[in-house]
Amino acid sequence: LNSVNSFKMKFAIVCGVAQMVAGICCILMNSLHFKDSLTLYFVWIPEMVFMNAIFGYLVSLILMKWTTNWDSTYVLNNAEVVSIPQRYCNDELSNLPCWTPPYMENRAAVPGYGDIIGKLPEAMWCMAPGAATAGCAVLRWKDKLIVEGNTYLNKAMLDPKVFNAETCQAGIAGCSLYKQSPPSLLDTLIKMFMEIGSVPVASQLVPGQGSLQAFLILMAVIAVPTLLLPKPLLLKRRHEQKAHRPLADDHGGHGGHGGGGRQPPTYLKTNKITVGFQGLNDAYGIPSYRELNPGVFYPVTYSFLFGIMFGDMGHGLLLFLSALALVIAEKALAGQRLNELLQPAFDGRYLLLLMGTFSVYCGLIYNECFGRALLPWSLYGIACQEGERTCDLTPIAPPPVGVDPIWSISENKLGYVNSLKMKLSILLGVVHMTFGLACKTANCVHFRRWEDLLLENIPEFLFLWSIFGYLSILIVYKWCTDWVGLGLRAPSLLDTLLHMLLSPGAEVPEESRLYAGQAQVQLVLVVVALVCVPWMLLSKPLLLMHRHQAAHKPGQGYKPVVAGEEDGVEAAH
Repeated sequence: LNSVNSFKMKFAIVCGVAQMVAGICCILMNSLHFKDSLTLYFVWIPEMVFMNAIFGYLVSLILMKWTTNWDSTYVLNNAEVVSIPQRYCNDELSNLPCWTPPYMENRAAVPGYGDIIGKLPEAMWCMAPGAATAGCAVLRWKDKLIVEGNTYLNKAMLDPKVFNAETCQAGIAGCSLYKQSPPSLLDTLIKMFMEIGSVPVASQLVPGQGSLQAFLILMAVIAVPTLLLPKPLLLKRRHEQKAHRPLADDHGGHGGHGGGGRQPPTYLKTNKITVGFQGLNDAYGIPSYRELNPGVFYPVTYSFLFGIMFGDMGHGLLLFLSALALVIAEKALAGQRLNELLQPAFDGRYLLLLMGTFSVYCGLIYNECFGRALLPWSLYGIACQEGERTCDLTPIAPPPVGVDPIWSISENKLGYVNSLKMKLSILLGVVHMTFGLACKTANCVHFRRWEDLLLENIPEFLFLWSIFGYLSILIVYKWCTDWVGLGLRAPSLLDTLLHMLLSPGAEVPEESRLYAGQAQVQLVLVVVALVCVPWMLLSKPLLLMHRHQAAHKPGQGYKPVVAGEEDGVEAAH
């Protein structure tokens, strides 16, 4: 099951990245065809850089891991990864003496070979001390390896903590050799962000992987503001320039509010604080005349969601201080012509200021600073036993705020933190989507669009809450239940959701049951969700099609023009 799930997950990542590349290439073709330099420079290029720096690199690691022969890959002297191919010898897969070139097979060709073996530490001899054939040694001579390998697969004899770069340095370098295990790509990706530039040799897939990952992180970080800020701000500036131009009089002098039933233009009043947030909103769409403006909520919602994704006190403080410096110097910089890198940051200085503020706040909740947990030692006691190299960290009192820092030194830290952040993401996502639907409800009621309310908004609410809202309630219920006090094991919500969708109405197993009548409630919710799908997708299109057909019945609306009647038609108009 683990093998199949791992393969499907990696295959889905590869296909997903390929699909994203195809979509980005479509943007490129449109940009070149329509000569849209703004989209080309500030959307396509940063999207391609960011996507390849993270996800494209991940796909490359997946393909490398799939195509690497791990049976012949070893770590040499904790300094490099070498490939030692195996071949069949005497009808058996052997490690000695069946090494293929360029690995030395003729030991007699090495001058003083016996003396070299004798100088190696006895710990590297897999046979009796002083024997001429050391079993665990690996020697390098003229860019070739001599592998004394009859027992070097014994990990106890080749522990990298014992054999290191200082072990054998006399004459020809004698080294340790141990099997390289396929590295975990999830750990590689996490450490790529948490330990920038550092990759243990035993986890490397390519030489210089640490420096490569540091460069890719830098490119991704540069691509994010390039993608998010310049185009919205430039479009906002163009929109403002167009807004100050008089409307063309296309219908005999009737102004912008009446002639031909045209929609009046939208004027959104902003100030120096809200202008950056409104530009982000306008990049996705400008609200119609008298509609609710979502840009009003951006200073809180956008900044807070950024803080959730970038929750780190140290990095957030750097962002906050950089934006604060631009805010303090705004009078001096306002009248100057800034370069193309500083100008977008200056225009969005209040946006960056709030983003940094929320990042510091969320970092406090996560208890993280520069990727490390801040351990308030006053809340913990350290008990060190005499003669022991390790100490016990005993909690004295729970921390007053945020994630308990004891998780930072626990073995299952990653599982706990990932679970917490995943559940928080679901809760905040449902709240965010519910808020967006509430804004749509306000527009429908204000403009009396009862069809949109009944045929779109209400089924959207029902579908959202019948699945994801229910999942959010289960998350909060699971958090608020003392499973240890009840002597029960906390059920998996993922299994609960899958059981709900794949086996609606089936009895919930005892170990996964959260409350009485759970199977019946979940059956009703699944039925409601299924009803909402055609309700959302078909009702309004069918109604509009019916109205359109009724308005163009024979004898009504448009009529075909017969040859010779063009003059009469023009005169009638």
